[in-house]
Amino acid sequence: MFISVMKNFFITLILISTLFAGQDLESAKIRLKDKEWGAAEEFLLKALNHPKDKWEAAFHLADKIYPRAQDWGKVKEYMDIASTA
Repeated sequence: MFISVMKNFFITLILISTLFAGQDLESAKIRLKDKEWGAAEEFLLKALNHPKDKWEAAFHLADKIYPRAQDWGKVKEYMDIASTA
């Protein structure tokens, strides 16, 4: 009984996480378009947790967010992530 409940819980958790994958990235793109840099950064950092969105989120962080602050260390860090994701 317990194993069945746990199995259903994990299946549901996986389905929900894949359902909402990409939502943070899309929100970030809207914020980038509206030049809301702080909000875009928050959504991009959240999008890094989704494997299929990781490279694009890292690229936008390195290309649009951190160059504005001239934080070249973070630009390199996220370009490296984008190139290996």
